[in-house]
Amino acid sequence: MKKFPFWVNSLLVLVTIGLLLNAHDSFGKKKQKKVTKSSLSKKKLTEMPEPGVPNKASLDSLKQAKMKTKKASLFASSDKTIVSFISKGEGIDNESLAIFEKLVAKYQNNRSCTYSFELKTWGREGERDYCVSALSNDCLADFTYEMQQQFSKKDRVLIEKNKTCKH
Repeated sequence: MKKFPFWVNSLLVLVTIGLLLNAHDSFGKKKQKKVTKSSLSKKKLTEMPEPGVPNKASLDSLKQAKMKTKKASLFASSDKTIVSFISKGEGIDNESLAIFEKLVAKYQNNRSCTYSFELKTWGREGERDYCVSALSNDCLADFTYEMQQQFSKKDRVLIEKNKTCKH
């Protein structure tokens, strides 16, 4: 008789025990009743919508999806301001980045305009573009003007008006 390793013997014992327990459980159970049309008609069934007719939950989700696409299309215009933090071999201007992030928070909290800020990183030294769009051209012009005033003397911060995001 061939000897098997210990783990094979253990596996065989476990499988055998499992089969015995399964056979013991099914031995004492009664057969399940078959479902017939008459037994279904006696039970109260929940109403199911007709095929192709969405229920209220799916209609609500469709409305939300449409609203998101409308809002996205409003921000998708090509009139965007791009604030680029560039590097000339020494990394980006982190001081200017901190000022910019404070201004973004100020504009998002204190203004009646709705802005969209999209970050696109593209370089090895932390270079990044912020694509800024607004629902109103006046709001975007106000934001752009303040950015130009704030960063006019910074050589590693570029501000471009009416551009599309590249990176």
